[in-house]
Amino acid sequence: MLRAVYQTALVIAADQNPSFGLLQQVNKIGLEAGREEQTKASALIHHGFVSLENQAKYLIVGKKSGLKQITIENLEFFLRLMHKTVHPLNLHITLNLRSAFSSQVSLFPKPDKEQLSQYMNISNFIGWMTLRILTLFNRNGRLFNDDWMRRTNALDAAFEALVTGFADLDKPLGRAVIDLIDKKFTFNKD
Repeated sequence: MLRAVYQTALVIAADQNPSFGLLQQVNKIGLEAGREEQTKASALIHHGFVSLENQAKYLIVGKKSGLKQITIENLEFFLRLMHKTVHPLNLHITLNLRSAFSSQVSLFPKPDKEQLSQYMNISNFIGWMTLRILTLFNRNGRLFNDDWMRRTNALDAAFEALVTGFADLDKPLGRAVIDLIDKKFTFNKD
């Protein structure tokens, strides 16, 4: 779910660039899929959306982003870390198979403080991106009231403090996320 939210946030942020044209691309995918039988249409839709996600990734966190190379590398590490953290089942199965004859097999992963810490950091990074995306729904300040905006600003400041604290621990990923938010997730700022 976290990875899906992350990818959605990248696509929405990329769509703020006029060259991306999300709706036109989605319509094109739909038209191409509509001309095919169901099995092939499903594959076309899947490949079309994977292509959209890749375009968004290159535009927001990749080579076309305008971010510093070190930031791009740290964000690539972030994606690999997220994949490892949110897909722990493979490791869990392997550990269970290895220990099947020497200890009791568990249906659930054993608690892992490092993995929990990584999961919490990833959740905070993606939460901050998602909060910033929400401001797109409040164009011209018409949708949300002042109380909602005050609370949103307080939550934004809390996310910033968490990630800044992470960066202050000399964690390069923290600095990369701050750069990403500052350069690609600042919407409706005059």
